[in-house]
Amino acid sequence: LINRQEDDWVCDEDRFVSSHFYKSVMSFINDDRLDKALEAHGYTLDIQLHPIFKGYNNTVRPKARNVNLITEDIEITDYEIFITDFSSFVFDFVYLNRKIMYFVPDYDCFRSGMNQYWRLDLPLEDGFGPFIQNEKDAVKQLIEMMDAPISPRYLQQMQGFFMYKDNHQRERIYEALKEV
Repeated sequence: LINRQEDDWVCDEDRFVSSHFYKSVMSFINDDRLDKALEAHGYTLDIQLHPIFKGYNNTVRPKARNVNLITEDIEITDYEIFITDFSSFVFDFVYLNRKIMYFVPDYDCFRSGMNQYWRLDLPLEDGFGPFIQNEKDAVKQLIEMMDAPISPRYLQQMQGFFMYKDNHQRERIYEALKEV
């Protein structure tokens, strides 16, 4: 859905808006049930595209009242739930013990290696939250997540993921390097 040309990313808007990924994401973010649930819970769903996809910002036009496209930097501590396909941001939310949902409507494309990936070190199926592949299930899952505390299963995974949370990582790395 994006091509590399020399030192820049090149968008193909027609290809993007006709993709299964785009159609599924747009169906998800514009779902009436989701908008009503967001309103009822006092939530807003902020959508932020990956930086290499910034050329597509004009194509993502949420129609729902409680959904916004965000183009500036965010403060992750402002968010209670993180929805991603796969992103290193997930580790920030793991560190914060926040709810996470993996929504990957184009999982078959991902698994095929089409985008230079075909598997991850931490498989999505064994991640820190539910793994969803279609927009209807994603809407249902997100609504359930708004109504419930974080699953004990995922919370336990999160709390056991980082070896240290004491902000002394630099000192440990320095000491380890001295021993080499």
